[in-house]
Amino acid sequence: MVQFLLSFLLLAMLGVALLVSTFTGPRWSDAARMSTSALGESLARIETAYDETVRAGNGAALEPSSSADGGFEQTLGPALGMRPFALPGYRWTFGARPMDGSPLAGLRYACMEPSTEGAVSTEGDYRILAMLVATQASGQTLLSSGCGASAGTTFGSFPTRITLTHYLMYTPGVSP
Repeated sequence: MVQFLLSFLLLAMLGVALLVSTFTGPRWSDAARMSTSALGESLARIETAYDETVRAGNGAALEPSSSADGGFEQTLGPALGMRPFALPGYRWTFGARPMDGSPLAGLRYACMEPSTEGAVSTEGDYRILAMLVATQASGQTLLSSGCGASAGTTFGSFPTRITLTHYLMYTPGVSP
């Protein structure tokens, strides 16, 4: 009888532990991981599209246009096929870092920025983007308040404007 009671008590404690571990995680964490994964896949697709487009042009640098998206759709759209995932309220743009003497001078970039002027980002956006930056090569993907930044920024108060700049590199003879 004692063994039966101990077994029952053990199973009850295991059940409580299972319930507690199932329902104590933050509700946003699964959605954040899925968004981070989708954004990572989008960056990989953008890099491949950039590489294919530059290779098709015999290595000639792609120039941004004066359109609102810097020519993202026109320049990379044909190689991308489908528009890459962006956080809700954001859009992808294409640009070039000015020749300013920084290590990133002259590099082309894809930037995900709030889609309307004056729009701001939430702490949730920041958490997702920070998780993404942590998975990328150091210095290639940066968070800042404007596209084409040469250094990342740490944000502490929200809402604020956050952009994600991802530098694109083409190496002749090397396929992604």
